[in-house]
Amino acid sequence: FDQDPSHITLQQDKNYLFAVRHGQRADNKAGTYSSDSEITDKGKDQARATAAIIKDIVATSAAHSVKIIASPWCRCLMTAGIIAEVLGVASVHVEPMICESLLEHAFGTTNPLPLLLSRTTDICEFTQKYLGDSVSVTVADDDEFSEVSKRFPESVDDNIQRYKDFYDGFKQADTGTVLIAVTHGFALDSYREYLGAPSQIVDYCCIGLGEFDTADRTTAPKC
Repeated sequence: FDQDPSHITLQQDKNYLFAVRHGQRADNKAGTYSSDSEITDKGKDQARATAAIIKDIVATSAAHSVKIIASPWCRCLMTAGIIAEVLGVASVHVEPMICESLLEHAFGTTNPLPLLLSRTTDICEFTQKYLGDSVSVTVADDDEFSEVSKRFPESVDDNIQRYKDFYDGFKQADTGTVLIAVTHGFALDSYREYLGAPSQIVDYCCIGLGEFDTADRTTAPKC
């Protein structure tokens, strides 16, 4: 946060989008690389600390409904599950529009989304392994996954535009919505730029918060 979050109060006639980077990746700690890494114990602690901050902010308004979405990558789903537990939100929705940058230099010629879709289709096993008994998972339909999958490989500009399209779409949300989007570092950096907030280093479980005016569909950074 750029400011003390205890000073943030949600307004009943506004919508809010929290963009949260996932917790510490296990492969980064081990000095290896896996495109679908889990998070470490430290990453889980980071997620709990971030969830506590969000919970205090959300508590300033009883009028808002809270929804949690996550990129289909394991590290994001694990982080989102912890946040959902702390906030008492019953489910996490898998949203491909906020997935990792689909750059060829990161994945070569292999599109990662079809594999991730097949994994999350067996959602019961995945939920029990990573999210526990108190949080369920819903998945975007095959058509939405397919539309995002067609973008592979993306250029950096295409990737930024995908994130922008998602943020623009949130402007149409019903009044009184708080959306928590657990995503990746570049998505959070793009969100700060979208809001006109100054650039900063996006560490694990960093938060970006934007206020969306439901009357004129404008946005403003909150932190």
